[in-house]
Amino acid sequence: MEKSETLTPKMSSAFLRRFLVVFLPLAFLTCAVAFYLYCSIQHHITDNIKSQEDTSIGYAKHTIDEVIKQLKQDIQLISRNHALKKLLDTPTLANRHDFEREMLNLADINQGYIQIRWLDESGLEQVQLNFDNGSASLATTPGLQSDNLQRFFLEAIKLPVGELYVSDFERRSLTAQGQTAPASVLHIATPLFDNLGKQRGVIVLSYLGATLLGHLDTISKEAADRVLLVSQDGLRINQLQADKNHDHLFNQTEPDLATNDFDAWQLIRSADNGQFEDSNGIWSFASVYPGFNSISWKIVAHLPYKKLLAHQPLLQKTLGLVLITLILEGVACWKIFTFQQLRYSLQTQLKQSHRDLQNLASKRTAELETDTAIRKQTEAQLTIVRAALEAAANAIIITDSQAVIQWANPAFAALTGFNLDDAIGKTPTELIRSGLQSDAFYRAMIDSIKTQRAWRGEILNKHKNGTYYTEALTITPIRNEVDYPSHFIAVKENITERKLAEIHLLNITRVYTMLSNINQAIVHLRDLDELLKEICRISIVDGDFSMAWIGFPTPEVGRLRPVAYAGIDLETLEQLNNHLQSSSEQHTYPANAAFAEGCNIGCNNIQLDPRSLAWRHKALALGYHSMLALPIKIKGQVRGVYSLYAAQTDVFTNQEIKLLDDLSSDIAFAIEVAEANAERRIAEERWRHAAAVFDNTREGVMVTDTELRIKMVNRAFTDITGYTESEIVDQSPTSLSSGRHDKAFYQGIWTDLKATGHWQGEIWNQRKNGEIFPELLSISTVKDETGQITGYVGVFADISTLKASEAKMEFLAHHDPLTKLPNRLLLFSRLEHGIDIAQRENRQLALLILDLDRFKDINDSFGHLTGDELLQQAALRLTQHLRGADTITRLGGDEFTVLLEDINHAEDAVRVAEILITALSEPWQLTNGIEVRISVSVGISLFPDHGNTAGELLQQADAALYQAKASGRGCFKFYSEHLTAAARERIAMESSLRRALDQNEFCLYYQPQVDIPTGRIIGAEALLRWQDPQEGMIPPSRFIPIAETTGLICAIGKWVLAECCSQGMQWIQAGLPEFTLAVNVSSHQFLQKGLVETVAQTLADSGFPAICLELELTESALMTRENEAVETLNSLRDLGVRLALDDFGTGYSSLAYLKRFPLDVLKIDKSFVDDIPDSQDDREIAATIIAMAHTLRFKVLAEGVETQAQLAFLQEQGCDAYQGYWKSPPLPANEFAKLLEHSV
Repeated sequence: MEKSETLTPKMSSAFLRRFLVVFLPLAFLTCAVAFYLYCSIQHHITDNIKSQEDTSIGYAKHTIDEVIKQLKQDIQLISRNHALKKLLDTPTLANRHDFEREMLNLADINQGYIQIRWLDESGLEQVQLNFDNGSASLATTPGLQSDNLQRFFLEAIKLPVGELYVSDFERRSLTAQGQTAPASVLHIATPLFDNLGKQRGVIVLSYLGATLLGHLDTISKEAADRVLLVSQDGLRINQLQADKNHDHLFNQTEPDLATNDFDAWQLIRSADNGQFEDSNGIWSFASVYPGFNSISWKIVAHLPYKKLLAHQPLLQKTLGLVLITLILEGVACWKIFTFQQLRYSLQTQLKQSHRDLQNLASKRTAELETDTAIRKQTEAQLTIVRAALEAAANAIIITDSQAVIQWANPAFAALTGFNLDDAIGKTPTELIRSGLQSDAFYRAMIDSIKTQRAWRGEILNKHKNGTYYTEALTITPIRNEVDYPSHFIAVKENITERKLAEIHLLNITRVYTMLSNINQAIVHLRDLDELLKEICRISIVDGDFSMAWIGFPTPEVGRLRPVAYAGIDLETLEQLNNHLQSSSEQHTYPANAAFAEGCNIGCNNIQLDPRSLAWRHKALALGYHSMLALPIKIKGQVRGVYSLYAAQTDVFTNQEIKLLDDLSSDIAFAIEVAEANAERRIAEERWRHAAAVFDNTREGVMVTDTELRIKMVNRAFTDITGYTESEIVDQSPTSLSSGRHDKAFYQGIWTDLKATGHWQGEIWNQRKNGEIFPELLSISTVKDETGQITGYVGVFADISTLKASEAKMEFLAHHDPLTKLPNRLLLFSRLEHGIDIAQRENRQLALLILDLDRFKDINDSFGHLTGDELLQQAALRLTQHLRGADTITRLGGDEFTVLLEDINHAEDAVRVAEILITALSEPWQLTNGIEVRISVSVGISLFPDHGNTAGELLQQADAALYQAKASGRGCFKFYSEHLTAAARERIAMESSLRRALDQNEFCLYYQPQVDIPTGRIIGAEALLRWQDPQEGMIPPSRFIPIAETTGLICAIGKWVLAECCSQGMQWIQAGLPEFTLAVNVSSHQFLQKGLVETVAQTLADSGFPAICLELELTESALMTRENEAVETLNSLRDLGVRLALDDFGTGYSSLAYLKRFPLDVLKIDKSFVDDIPDSQDDREIAATIIAMAHTLRFKVLAEGVETQAQLAFLQEQGCDAYQGYWKSPPLPANEFAKLLEHSV
């Protein structure tokens, strides 16, 4: 026992040493693998999160940019709308309706808009299109308001043509589906100009901020944490996060970024985009510039470290697994070496005592069984570790010291295409080496492993299928007890897509840098040749292209000559172009094709592209493997080509081509500006020459601006007019107006100026001293290079002397020297002119020939001087009794003619003839004291009844004169006896009408008006009838026109109004229900003053309710004097009277005046109802009138309904009421009362 006890300490020391020798390397290996896995996974997760955040930011910026771009395209589409341009140039109501219809047609572009508005130059809304729940509607006039103090209006109104203003987000209350809620709104506006360049306000698109932010939901859901949209002041415009309301603008509970994270905000605001880490976590950001103005936003993503750790559950699981593994390894080793210690002890004790050996043998058996169980448990734990390695996302391989693969996990096969059987026994170099890394690369890798005990980097390898991929590789050696690598562990991550994204980002950044520097050159360089050379130089230096050149066309068709180039000498470039452009396949050369087709032509692999066959060898010999040719377009015309060549293949992506296409547009703009400057210099030189002519010409010259303010005059102008330059500058040319020309004359001038840009003619003006003088004036429009009018130039000469001579000769040629009346020549001229007008306007005219009866007797009795005096007095008396517009002519001897234009009926000529016969039959007092009496005979011919030419009318009037003389003299005769009788009949009718009015021969008939939905009589139209004692019942068609011509219609209309109101009151007092009585008001009666007072007095006298009276008006009455008509209608409406528009569709029928007039009912004219349902045109017209009237909130009544089919169609279209023979013909008052009682 003593020996045993002495051995125990030694055995314990040996046991501990052996235990530590085995356990510590195993623990170290486990910890090393675990540490590497922890670092690799942590780095991978962090990089993935950073990449995800950067991608989310980039996509968010792209999304916002696309939305803003779409907004800009939409507003430019609207501002270039043809209907809007037409409305700006000619602001009529019809053009306004055209534009409103166009706006309603634009409803399908609604992608988040709440309003599209046109504000005029004063800020007042002229058109407002509202969007609500997918539908669009136009605001009515009461809903329009002034936004002249809104910043978007104040900023946009100052912008030049084509520029846009984008506002920041603002709070606004919106009403949708009957509910009002606060919302964020973004405004985009652009100024409007008419064709004269005059400011006409702005177009404003109001965009719902929630829609823009809503586009980013998907991005927010994919982001590791929240993504913020931040204003340039650091205000959190919105917190974008999945499943949250996007309309928190100005309603935030969190502090703004500038206050809460000041240091981070300073870094963010100092750069356009980037990514950095600070003590609070990872920040990613990018800038958005929505418009030309200074407004900008920041898109910011912030991931705190504590949330970063929350994204790493695998790390925690890994650490737990390592800890469990270490415990299990320690327990296993401890158990194994405890067993060994017990075994050693038993062997020693066996030597000491055979008896103890037997006892210990049984104990040993039990210990062996325990050891076996522990071994199995340890192997199970190692299996778990291996399963964890095999489940890792990254590829992991373990090699021996010679790099021969001993083990690989399944991720290795997914990465390389080689499974475990393929890989075991081979080196990675044999399997996946790409051959694109140099031997020096691999030597540096080995040195790093030796010196730094690890290597981490990126390497390009080759997949089993032959494709290349980029991997992030980490190699860590496992060292034995002598610190020599016994194995290597390699962890591989496929980063091919990330590297491609980085390369794409670098290329886009390169192109953006190139575009920025070229745009700077465009802004600062004025010389075109120098600018084009600088563009090519920047393309090489900043764009990393091998060669760039710009070509313009030569006089030879299809050929281009270089005007600027870089990256190549001129001789080589010309040899290349001459070779390519002179071949039969020149159309395949991209520069030629781009110029001919007007579109981008590119080749991303010259060696493989079949289109490059004709010029491939030349390009490859110069080291070019891809190229792009972009047309330079100015005002839609290709003016040149911008070509870029690169040494690499696949350089030109779609995004890069789009950016370069924008650059070609910028180059085109620069060329256009340079050419404009050159033209301006030429114009200045011409102006200097013109100024010399201006100062020395004998003709007066004045120059005005577009507002017709005189800006410049020459010396001849002051000499002719008497005004000095200081007196007349900034004054209107109307200062010279003589007052001799009417408005139509000046409108004619403007019509010619607008049509041709020039007007020339004679005009009467006034000098400073008041003297009126004639001048020969030539006016020309002055335009700038864009075609916009900048002013007007007038050149004139004083033709006073010439006009005086011409006037004297003109008078003598066309007037009778004795009476100073026009002669036969002038009569024929005016008669032919009058016939032309009458033919064009479908009017009548009359020619009267007067002959002084027995004038020869006076001439013979008292001498020719007395005869001449009588003729002169006859001319004077004729002039006194005729209108100024009538032409009086002396044909010769004692014959005179009178030309009456614009007459309505033959009796108009009769009245004039009777007036003249009476006037000339009065006694004549001559200077020698002689008093004479004569009579006059008149012959009358009418156009077009008696002739279509001046000669025919004169001949027929002369024949009529002969009949008058044959009938006893002192009378008139028409060329046709029928017309004479008809004229006398109308005169007799006029007399009878006056009698009928005095003797109460008129009566009223009533035709019922029926409500279509109910079939109930709701009113009646009062219709005038004349019961003549001799002729009986005379239809209105015979006497109403005569009453209108003579003015009796007003007295008759007053009688009808009084009789109708009196009868209506009688029916009410008899117990009949109240209903509407409609009375026609003629245009003559409507235009007479006092109509409103007459209606009011009639209602008061009769007691008839105003609401039961309906006045029916014609379109011609309303349109004669529109403004007065509106005032009269409003006054009648104030009395409570209902107003109806009769015979709608047969007159002016403009929606413009319908909107202005306060009407209640539209009556469809009988002519549109007669052919229903047979006529498709009449059906469509009736349906259109009904729909339009209902839109304007008018009731519709159809006249002349005579069949069931007509009524059925009207009912189907929604017509409100009708009248006609289908219900009843017009009835006397007593019969109508019976009909009404029966209906009730």
